Amino acid sequence: MKPAISPLRILVKAVCLFVIVNIVYALIDPQGSIVFGYNALFPGRTRLPFVGGGGPFSVAIDDVDAMFASHAISAPKEANEFRVVLLGDSSIWGEGLGAYEMISEQWNGLDVPCGGKVIRAYNLGYPHLTSVNELVIVNKAM
Repeated sequence: MKPAISPLRILVKAVCLFVIVNIVYALIDPQGSIVFGYNALFPGRTRLPFVGGGGPFSVAIDDVDAMFASHAISAPKEANEFRVVLLGDSSIWGEGLGAYEMISEQWNGLDVPCGGKVIRAYNLGYPHLTSVNELVIVNKAM
């Protein structure tokens, strides 16, 4: 005869598993880029997310770590790669353009060599240019 299912036992087991997983997570303390899955499970973004439309996937400039963790520049640098960072306002960010139409993606499509390395351009432009935004982005990029 099967034992009866006890909701209380299920609840206690669920709480115990929840506590164990949280303790293990706190002990491991993974970096944000690992947790997000960008550049590991999914390709990184080609431009920084922008809060302008208020969409569910938009991030404000106050969460720079999340913005960079999701960007392609956070992927490990290849040995034959020379990185070029593009900074600026909505003209660099590519407002109104598809990802493939941005200047960084146009340059990447050319595969221009420089001293035996391939030049890779990364779009770190952010709409609504302010000097504070640019300083925060440059500081994080360095």
